[in-house]
Amino acid sequence: IRKHIEWARGSGVDGFIASWWGRGDLTDQATRALVGIAEKEKFQVSAYLEDAKDERQLSDDIAFLAREYGSSPAWLKVDGRPVIFVYVRVAMKFPPASFAKARGNAVLVMDSFDLSMGRAGGAMHTYNPVFDDPERLRRSYEALRVASSVHGLVFAATVTPGFDNSYVDP
Repeated sequence: IRKHIEWARGSGVDGFIASWWGRGDLTDQATRALVGIAEKEKFQVSAYLEDAKDERQLSDDIAFLAREYGSSPAWLKVDGRPVIFVYVRVAMKFPPASFAKARGNAVLVMDSFDLSMGRAGGAMHTYNPVFDDPERLRRSYEALRVASSVHGLVFAATVTPGFDNSYVDP
């Protein structure tokens, strides 16, 4: 983990978002280790909520992440509130009201360009913009930046430097 942080810093990266599949999962153990080392290294971290079977688990898992890790000085925060990323498979599984109810004091960065999801979580982005036409993506990002600003939301633009799929036969 320390070596990856060193490499990241050398490339101008100041934080990681790590996949998190639930309490007791190997990814939870990895998150605990990541947070501990990130505190010592003065590096930012957050979790990407990858799954929830029902609304109760969704709420419990968000509360757990915020309580267990969100108070760490290494945990990414917006206005003092812990940030948790929500993967599209979770974002599409529940209605916006479920996230608005479950988020508590956390900021949920929804993997969605749906403004109602952004309002429910407080933030939005896309995990994987690499298959989009670059000009269309630029226009989408600009529209979302403006809409986020108007609605008081955080918009996190995903970038993929060096990505090149030109060798893939469509």
